[in-house]
Formats: sequence, structure tokens, C-alpha cells
Amino acid sequence: MSGLLRRLVRLWGQSRIRLPRRPPGLEDLLPGDRLQVGSRLWRVQGRLLLESGGWMIRLEAEGDVPAEREARLVQDAGDWVLLEGGLRHPLPPDGLLLFPTPPEGSFDKPEATA
Repeated sequence: MSGLLRRLVRLWGQSRIRLPRRPPGLEDLLPGDRLQVGSRLWRVQGRLLLESGGWMIRLEAEGDVPAEREARLVQDAGDWVLLEGGLRHPLPPDGLLLFPTPPEGSFDKPEATA
């Protein structure tokens, strides 16, 4: 294999190109998960089925945020809308980045057995 081809293969393996993915759905959002909306990070607190047939997700801001601490994320006909401070912010399909909570015990170290 030529040196140039080896370098290209190595660079391709190191690339940070993100392939298109589907936006998070309701089944993906569980209490404790974190959501990044724009530059802000939110923690999912719970969800509620609305009479209109849509869903509302209750969010709490992560970290030291001087603005509103709570917001609502509403799913209406497949689109997400962020309700914060009395304002509606429609989100683009790729506007949500989900960081799921790791399963219970996934970071536990195995006990040493004698």
C-alpha cells in the first residue's frame, strides 16, 4: 500500500464527519437524559400526554444558567417546539442532540473475588 493511500485511510478513520441521523423521538427521551438545544443543556424531568394527542416534555436547565430554569418541549405532528419564558421556538429536525443516561451500574467496577 502506498504511503499516500495509508495516510488517506488514517485520515478517513480520524474524521469527525457526522452522518445524518434521525432526530430523537419521544421513545428516546427518558427522565434523567440530557438534551442539547442550541448551546444550552437541559435535563429531561418527565413527560405528559396532551389531550390534543401530542406530548409535552418537562425540562430543567443544567449548570449555572441566569435565564429561565424550566422549559417545555412539545411534540406536535412530528415537529419539536421549545416553550421557554412564554415564547415558542420551533426547532429544526436536527436541532436536538440527545445524551442518554447510562444504564444503572454501567460504571460500576466488578468486585475483586479472592
